[in-house]
Amino acid sequence: MATTERHPNRYPKHEGDKGQVFGGECNRTRCTEHGATWFNNGTRGYECEQHARGANAMPMGGVAPCVEVDHQLTLEEMEVMAADVRKAMRV
Repeated sequence: MATTERHPNRYPKHEGDKGQVFGGECNRTRCTEHGATWFNNGTRGYECEQHARGANAMPMGGVAPCVEVDHQLTLEEMEVMAADVRKAMRV
């Protein structure tokens, strides 16, 4: 996987590309699954389907934090998505 620009607010701040590459390794610390295509708006990282669905089962303020995406998001796209989630939580 190619190195990509890391989101400055990602959590946790793993070494390397873990959780920062579409289709790469899941952002969850103990997960080694690849093929992460779900973006977690809370952690600003990509997750595998199992962990994304688990996070969505316990929504933040009634809003599911993970969204399945079809490409490597730009930092701008990540921020727009996160802002939409924050806005939905206030409603």
